Amino acid sequence: MLPQLDSILKNSPVLEDSSDVQIITEGYSHQCFQVTTTNGQVFLKIFNAEQQQQQLDILQLASKIGLAPKVLEVCGKQGYLVTEFIDAPTLMLAPIAVTDKLQISAELIYQCHQIKAGATRLGLNDTLNELLLSAKLPVSSTRKLEAYSASLIQTIDIDAKRLVLSHGDVNFNNILVASDKNYLLDWEYSQLAEPEFDLAMCLAINQIKPSLHPGFIKHYQQYLLKDGKFSHLIHPKKVTRYREYSLFINALWFMSLDVSHVNQQQKVMQSRSKTYLNNIISA
Repeated sequence: MLPQLDSILKNSPVLEDSSDVQIITEGYSHQCFQVTTTNGQVFLKIFNAEQQQQQLDILQLASKIGLAPKVLEVCGKQGYLVTEFIDAPTLMLAPIAVTDKLQISAELIYQCHQIKAGATRLGLNDTLNELLLSAKLPVSSTRKLEAYSASLIQTIDIDAKRLVLSHGDVNFNNILVASDKNYLLDWEYSQLAEPEFDLAMCLAINQIKPSLHPGFIKHYQQYLLKDGKFSHLIHPKKVTRYREYSLFINALWFMSLDVSHVNQQQKVMQSRSKTYLNNIISA
């Protein structure tokens, strides 16, 4: 058993009487486990202990309104989270059409945007600079990518009056499709951003073909209709600009992963990301 896992099982009041621990490998970027306790099965996630407290607070807010699984215990200092175990497939594995998956995603994104919570603002430059360093690319390549990132950011004019609580990672793998409702997982990247950012990231990370973009935006827009009028409008061009930004940061993120600790799906994404970035560098 992993030393950190063993310590958590011994010290957690929720997990102290656990009888069985099964690792969950599909769809998660952190160490995740299904744990059987005297009170039933629970979900354990081990994360970086330096994770910001605000994301954990936001997760608990989402849990209280039923948008995320019920939180049973959070220990930011030791770096773990225990929630109820939802025995359901992810949206990625659900046997439904992509258009239906996008409708489910749009509804969850809208619900996320209704949460009122304090959070840091999306920092376009900060995020890119951090990922460029983590990717550990040759200096010449990094300089070309820095120039590209600067050109991307110049196309995005952020309106501070339109900021909402953004989930930041609406990957189909981060949605559980239960019989009675759907749940949004992994709130590590939650922050304040324009609504178009979440829509764009969803399109980018799930590799949705352009022909489906208008329908996805329209489905989200319908939730903004109040008394026959839209409370505000989603700008398709801004979604497109944020999508280009999202594709870029996703590629850098996959390139920053340790090759010796990635699953098969991540290996595929690393290969695609390398090709994507090489095309930018050679342009």
